[in-house]
Amino acid sequence: MNGEKKKFGLALLACLVLCFIWGNSMLPGEESKAISGGLLNWLRQTFPALKALPELYLRKLGHFSEFCLLGFLLTWFFLIQGQRGIHRVTMPLLFALLTAVTDETIQTFSLERYPSVMDVWIDTAGACVGIAALLLLHYLITLLFKRKGTKT
Repeated sequence: MNGEKKKFGLALLACLVLCFIWGNSMLPGEESKAISGGLLNWLRQTFPALKALPELYLRKLGHFSEFCLLGFLLTWFFLIQGQRGIHRVTMPLLFALLTAVTDETIQTFSLERYPSVMDVWIDTAGACVGIAALLLLHYLITLLFKRKGTKT
């Protein structure tokens, strides 16, 4: 796959993740709770060890996970774009932070939903883990190819 197709694919995936994040924020509170409750029931039935998992933890894990994926995709995109140095981290982190703030702002306009500063912190932490995961993976792949004597 050439560079332009990769950029387009990563941008498209990041946009789909954004649509998922913001789409969930637009749901009324009751509908959002019903979705979380259904997922929690399925998890409890499928994995009995999760019987005691509170719904709040599942919701916060959802925030963390979706932003982890977003941070991973954005970092990959900016890396392919040629971002080097500190900008490999700051560009995707800034984008993820703005996404988190927008996400919580959307909730102020959704029925029975309320913004949470704690969610912005959880979202940002998830993005940081996604960024770190991609950079670590990139570093390890680069080391592997250097050891074999080929270019990445």
